[in-house]
Amino acid sequence: MAYLLNSEVTGNRDVMGETVHCTECGEVIGVYESLVTLVDGRALEISRVADPHAVSHATECFHRACFERRHGDVEIGE
Repeated sequence: MAYLLNSEVTGNRDVMGETVHCTECGEVIGVYESLVTLVDGRALEISRVADPHAVSHATECFHRACFERRHGDVEIGE
């Protein structure tokens, strides 16, 4: 599982209280669930628990199954 460093994405913004919705199904992606997001054109699986700042600038976030359904064979980085 790939984890982004805070400085690579957001700086010091506190985002753990934000609700993240899956772009595909619209359901909430829980804090303890891994999610897939696109960063600089790469699909990365991240954890909000491991890095609470990782998704604050992500334009799209997905449950892994939803990402695979939408994007098919796109490789998810580790």
